[in-house]
Amino acid sequence: MIDGDRVSKIYMLFEEVRGSILQGIGEIARLTCMVAELNPTYVLEIGTANGGTMRYFTEAASSDATILSVDILNPSDDLKRKVEGFKQPSQKVHLLTGNSTSNSIITSIE
Repeated sequence: MIDGDRVSKIYMLFEEVRGSILQGIGEIARLTCMVAELNPTYVLEIGTANGGTMRYFTEAASSDATILSVDILNPSDDLKRKVEGFKQPSQKVHLLTGNSTSNSIITSIE
């Protein structure tokens, strides 16, 4: 079970990234709570888009997590800066460009 302060902080993010996420609020809330309960040290996201889900993953994952996001399109410099700003001090975030099923991306992830 995740603590109340963490849940409150996650729900405050909804307003912050409302226009950046493609999912509905209920969907992203359930996903974020599931990730927070697992408290993973590694997260892999397929499809970066505007980085909205990455914001939730940085909040919900372990404070020292490595979070990878793969997208077929090159991320803009603005997106790179935005995603870097999401992470907690001991987290690492990586934006990978390519097809998530390609051998080169799979090798990069491994």
